[in-house]
Amino acid sequence: MTPVKNAANTNIVHHAGHLLAVYEGGVPYKITTDLETLGTFTFDDKIKGMMPHPKLDPITGDLHFLQYSVVQFPYLRYYVINKTGQITKDVPIYIKSPTIVHDMVLTPNYIIFFLPPLEMSLMKIFLSKNPLTWNDNKGTKIGIIPRNGNSKKVTWVETEPFFVWHTMNGFEENGNIVLDYVRHNHGLPDQQNTPELYRMVVNPTRGIVSANALDDQFIEFPIIDVRKIGQKYNYGYAARRDMKRDDEIEKAYFTELIQYDFEKKTHTLHKLLKGQYVGEPTFVPHPYKDSETDGVIVAFVYDENTQKSKLIVIEPLNFDKAPLAIVELPFRVPNGFHGDWIGF
Repeated sequence: MTPVKNAANTNIVHHAGHLLAVYEGGVPYKITTDLETLGTFTFDDKIKGMMPHPKLDPITGDLHFLQYSVVQFPYLRYYVINKTGQITKDVPIYIKSPTIVHDMVLTPNYIIFFLPPLEMSLMKIFLSKNPLTWNDNKGTKIGIIPRNGNSKKVTWVETEPFFVWHTMNGFEENGNIVLDYVRHNHGLPDQQNTPELYRMVVNPTRGIVSANALDDQFIEFPIIDVRKIGQKYNYGYAARRDMKRDDEIEKAYFTELIQYDFEKKTHTLHKLLKGQYVGEPTFVPHPYKDSETDGVIVAFVYDENTQKSKLIVIEPLNFDKAPLAIVELPFRVPNGFHGDWIGF
């Protein structure tokens, strides 16, 4: 059997001195700061892969992540790598069949992830067919693992079927776990499926306390100030699609950015001109200050009128105003998935 090719094109992770390009279903590739590929990197052959959205604990410096496989049992594993690059946890998670786990939530005492009713057929992979089938007759399971636990300590909470590509953040409050995530209500993403920001409150022993939409905006690629991972926070950001722009909808692009203020329960838009489209935003924290508004939001914007891209820099407290800075590029930056700001 020919190994499945690994494009290593989904996200960039910098940890323990290693710059890694990660992929949905394979091991990371180590690259240089000049973007030269050095080859696969598995921390001395101690990890079998890395999900596109590992979570760095801003307090301990540990990197937490899941790895899933479509061919090898157990289909899911939980790893922790400390700030010096040592594997400190490798926990198998036993699920009945393979599925996609693209993202997760990290809190001070738990990791939390979503298992959608997305059935994957290995035979269809061999036949070069779409291996994914959505099963509306099954619910979505939420896995909760204590950070000091093992494979026997997984708590499963089942709810109605929905799909989650990306989480915004999570934190603990009054004995509960608060999860903020983008929910696709009707299975896999498509043009008729509006992804919205949801908040779920889960009790580790009693199950779901509440689950409600925080907004009705069409959004994806949620991000925060990464210094607030696992902690109560106030500001979140995402790419938004203006559903009233009928001429833009079929292009499946995002037409503006959105900022959420959870304390005020409001949102603010950073709008673009017609023919301009934005990708995933990234929060760049101030190196010497630690407030959530101490930093800037950066994003690539493609202008189909000029066939070129630019990098915009936005201040959190002036989110709906003109960018603080614009870096015009002499070329187009192709539409991508994820990125990160890495200061060396």
